[in-house]
Amino acid sequence: MRKPLMSKTQNVCLVLLCILFTLLAIIMVKEILGKRKEQLLPFEDVAIDDKIRETSDFWFLQYCEGMDELVTKFYKNEVETKDFSSKEKLFLVLRGIDEEETLSMDQINERLNQYVSLTLSKEEIMSLVDHQVFLPYFNLSWENDMLKVVRNAKTCSSKRGIASKIVRASKNDLYLNVYVKVSFSKEQLNDEAVEVVDYFKDVENKVFVERFVREDAKNVLWDLFDTYVYQYKLVDDTYHLLKISVVHE
Repeated sequence: MRKPLMSKTQNVCLVLLCILFTLLAIIMVKEILGKRKEQLLPFEDVAIDDKIRETSDFWFLQYCEGMDELVTKFYKNEVETKDFSSKEKLFLVLRGIDEEETLSMDQINERLNQYVSLTLSKEEIMSLVDHQVFLPYFNLSWENDMLKVVRNAKTCSSKRGIASKIVRASKNDLYLNVYVKVSFSKEQLNDEAVEVVDYFKDVENKVFVERFVREDAKNVLWDLFDTYVYQYKLVDDTYHLLKISVVHE
């Protein structure tokens, strides 16, 4: 008598595997279709209201705030917040501290989640504290399972600046896109020892645009500068930044 190719146990396992793969395929298809549906939601231009301005103001980084390298990262290439390092995530928490605060882990992540859908672990923070990565702008210490933050008074000696102007906003039920003109400047003395402000199209100050005498530096010709789009997603009635990229016009 011929033996069956597979035992009953093997048959059951095969059936279960088929069911499992079918369920995984259904989940993946639903996820893909859900994302596609999100992407197809039409955007409509909207007025630039206080909520949009407040959301955007937080992300208009300047030099001498404690992390100049993040400024460069924002405007050099497309940047996605999901790829932020632990240092970059903690910097977002520290930005709102004017003098001194002590925060629990829950408070740290609650504050972080006002801006991005990310979290920080205790181990990440303790490593940053041990290496004092935010000196001379912040003193960090770990005391009684709490992060103590002291902002140091520091005069900014940088002659470089960043200016921005919101030019448009559009949104749908899930996403908000804010279009921003960004200029990069550097103060210096010209050959006649007059204070001037040179404006550049790029954060590395390689593509010169125009020069003003310091008193006239507010008369920036915004059409000469690139537009950056800040893409946010609505999460629990709060806009979380997803990415920043330049619009090639």
